Amino acid sequence: MVRDRAWCARTGSGRLGCLVGLLGLALLMYVAVPFIQVEMRYRKAVEQIRERASAITVERSVEVEDRLRSVIRGLDLPPSAERMTVRVAPGTTRRFHVTIQYADTLRIKPWSWVIQRSIEAETS
Repeated sequence: MVRDRAWCARTGSGRLGCLVGLLGLALLMYVAVPFIQVEMRYRKAVEQIRERASAITVERSVEVEDRLRSVIRGLDLPPSAERMTVRVAPGTTRRFHVTIQYADTLRIKPWSWVIQRSIEAETS
């Protein structure tokens, strides 16, 4: 004779374990998604700024700043990223070293963290 599930003393215990696992997965996704967004924005910014900087062939640092500011505005970075340092690379007159430092905020309600970022690039 086959027993019915209703007579088993362990009825429902598998469901509770599944619920706890699903709640843990939901919490992990709640924390991971904003972090991944901030990290991907930074990675994309590094890639595009280095790519654009290596293609710049100008003689004035003001032109380098203007071109990279337009890239920064298109990347949805914080406004503090537009403050950059452009210096002439040592031993050259046409190569520039660019340093961009900014603070990005990771918000996971009810908390927020400030993440300091730095991007360095050189013109060709």
